Amino acid sequence: MKIKTNYCQSSYNEEQAKKNFENAIVSCPENLEKVEVDALSWRFGLFGRQNHEISNLAIRLRKQIPEVRKILKISSHKCLSKPIQDLLKEADLRVQRFHNHKGKDGKADLDVACKILKRADLLNDCRIAFGIQ
Repeated sequence: MKIKTNYCQSSYNEEQAKKNFENAIVSCPENLEKVEVDALSWRFGLFGRQNHEISNLAIRLRKQIPEVRKILKISSHKCLSKPIQDLLKEADLRVQRFHNHKGKDGKADLDVACKILKRADLLNDCRIAFGIQ
């Protein structure tokens, strides 16, 4: 199902966003602890699990609700927000190199920057699809 957001011109596929989110968890630069993977999986219905409200998640994880919220915030930062920030920094460096080198070398950097920005956009679609700030 394609979803069009009110505040964004682009549309995204919710199922694809789910797959991208699962991939982001698996390939997270900072390894997530088991409780972090479980919290994200149960909260957002990833890896074939049913999604749960925070109160039910707290019961499943045997934690208090504020602690579960903190786990979700930290783990989503590790696998989505931080990688997006890193990709944007890397793309910015490539654009700077493009301006410095021009010609063939510059063009290659610009192509790489475009690919990096597309990856960042896919991760950001995960944040939009699942309402993660």
